[in-house]
Amino acid sequence: MNNMLRARAEIQERDSGYLVNIIWSGAPLDRPHTYGIEFRTRRLADRYVAAVDAQKVFVNPKIAKDVYGKSYVVAECRVYGRHANKDLLSLGF
Repeated sequence: MNNMLRARAEIQERDSGYLVNIIWSGAPLDRPHTYGIEFRTRRLADRYVAAVDAQKVFVNPKIAKDVYGKSYVVAECRVYGRHANKDLLSLGF
């Protein structure tokens, strides 16, 4: 795992639920916002944020470049929207 890259989460309340956006830091990036997931309940969104803050959700983050040369982070994600509750429980959240 690249120890320099760290993910943090921000929650935005929406009419349909709670959107959690991921912002990467630790290296200069052209596109630090790379991922977002929406939850129906605030409790589930808060659990996801706690797991992201504990650096348990994203594995093997790497800096990549798109076809225009802009940098962003690519990482394996351990939590999927449809199975978020089960995935978070397996991570201890």
